[in-house]
Amino acid sequence: MAWTKTFHQYCRCFYISFRGTYNFHWESCVCLNSFARMSEEKVTILLRAVGDAPILKQKKFNIDVNRTVAWFSQVIRKMINLPDDQSLHIYISQTFAPSPDHSFGSLRDCYAVKTDGKDDHLIMHYSTTSAWG
Repeated sequence: MAWTKTFHQYCRCFYISFRGTYNFHWESCVCLNSFARMSEEKVTILLRAVGDAPILKQKKFNIDVNRTVAWFSQVIRKMINLPDDQSLHIYISQTFAPSPDHSFGSLRDCYAVKTDGKDDHLIMHYSTTSAWG
């Protein structure tokens, strides 16, 4: 199996091309800078209770960009001692409920706001009853 590796300065990617013996050809862009940054990057979340939901003592969370909304909803359930038979609704910026498989990195890129002038924060609300849709 032969492979070639070239470095492209404009995007700081290594394009790796593999050629196998069975006419198998595979190319990939390995963006080293963004991959290393993704493993260290965090999303700051400001969490607010809505309606009759119990209020948490901790309202600010720093979460890895690769975590999903489903994972975070389980964390909230444990923190407020919500049984499995009760529903938990999570909303972004008082408007919509994100899909459970959304990552916080993509949500931050689309819906983060500057709250204190320094950092982007993702404002999320949680409720035990349906609030905004």
